[in-house]
Amino acid sequence: MTRIKGLSPTHGRHPIRRRVVPSRLGLKDFFLDYAGRQPPKSPVHAALTALQPGSALFPKQPGELADAAGVTVVLLSQTARQNWAARWQRIEKITALARRYAEDSAPEYQARLRCEQWEVPVV
Repeated sequence: MTRIKGLSPTHGRHPIRRRVVPSRLGLKDFFLDYAGRQPPKSPVHAALTALQPGSALFPKQPGELADAAGVTVVLLSQTARQNWAARWQRIEKITALARRYAEDSAPEYQARLRCEQWEVPVV
């Protein structure tokens, strides 16, 4: 915890509130079924196949990241969009790719999927 000399967390009438800001994104921060909801011949699947750790990503719209060709490859979850609102455009590259299978999705969402497996970029 960072402390400022002469101040305590309850200095004055009101406690100091600290907001924890995440510094890394995890799988919970992505809309994991985004690519799975696209048909197998969708450009997103070819784009994901071409990506590798270290590949650059580019901001498109808030919470939407694309490859160098402009194909959206990943969407942030609603929670991550809020937590990263001021910083999402600074996300620059992929650190890993995770493979996701249709059976990984909750049963109530599986009917919306249009392919059996897909990649999810981790940044």
